[in-house]
Formats: sequence, C-alpha cells, structure tokens
Amino acid sequence: MPIALDSSSESARVAICVKDLKSHLETEQPLERSKILAMAHIFRRDLFGPDVAPMEMLDRPFSFDRQTAASVYGVLEQLRNTNLRQMESTRKSLARMDMPLPDFILSHVRTSARALEVWMVTVGVGISPDMRADVRAIWGHLEGASPVLPVAFAALRAFADANEEVTGIRGKALFNSLDDGLWAEACRYIPAFTRARISTQ
Repeated sequence: MPIALDSSSESARVAICVKDLKSHLETEQPLERSKILAMAHIFRRDLFGPDVAPMEMLDRPFSFDRQTAASVYGVLEQLRNTNLRQMESTRKSLARMDMPLPDFILSHVRTSARALEVWMVTVGVGISPDMRADVRAIWGHLEGASPVLPVAFAALRAFADANEEVTGIRGKALFNSLDDGLWAEACRYIPAFTRARISTQ
C-alpha cells in the first residue's frame, strides 16, 4: 500500500524530499548526477503512462488535483522505501554470515532511490507549489550533468555486468535495451513547468 499523506503532513514531506535531493545534487560529482538522470529516465519509461500515472503530470503537475498528485507521490515513495528496506535487509542477512554486500550494489540502490526522488519532487510540486523554484534548481543540476551521460551509461552497464556475476540475477537487459543515442535522447526531456517563468505575484 502506498503511504497515505494526510493534509497536515504532505507538504512538509514533499519539502523535506526536495531539500534533501537538492542538497545531494549540489554536493555530488557530475558523474553521480548524470547516473541519477539516466536512471530517472529508465523509471520514467517504466512508471509513467496509462497504467501508473499520466505522463502529463510531469509537465503540468499544477493541472492535477492535490489528491491525485499525493496518490502518485505515495506510490513513488513506497517504491523507493521498499527498495531501500530490501537492500538493508539483505545487507544485514549477509553480514550475519560474514558476507558483506558489495559497495557497488549499495551505491546503485542509493542512486536508484535518488532517481525515484526526481519524479517524487516533480510530482510533488502539485502538492507543494512553493517548492517549484527548488525543483527547477534540481532539474538544472541534472541537466548540467548531461555532458557526462556517456560515462554514466557505461558505468550503469558495468554495474549490471558485475551484479549479474555476483548475484546471478540477470540485469543486462535493463540497460542494453537502449542504445546510447536513444538513452541520451530520453535524458533530454525536461518537465515543461521548469522552463516557464515563475510568477512573483
């Protein structure tokens, strides 16, 4: 079940996510920012559409009612939290057997969580419109890392190879289904509302 956001806490939770993601992007190296951008567009392909949430919500979050935005935000938040909990559970289980979870897996799960947060805060503008300027800044940081995307694509494919070797879980298809040109084209997408001038009235 997605986490329900009541009217007294939903704006605060969105604001915390926005501030945390913005701070993270401000301090990370371009390669990490570009990996977050690349992963975000894998999630956009898989999560947004007629079955989960309308793509139009990303361009025009203000055009949807608050309840709809909160529902979609909750789905994304639940997915992020579940992935992080599963990682932590696996880490603890392996630690009890003196088998540490490889750092590259921990790093990838955290990068993926940040990528989900990109869409959480984008949708979250429909819940907390006063976060719009910060969300625009987030997209600015991501867009600024786009020159490093070819390196990010290679790093993500290298992760899939290493993860399959360690865990036996086939993951190559996740990244090999897109060539670099198509992936880079997807990463050029920027939500339309971030391009519009913010009214000061």
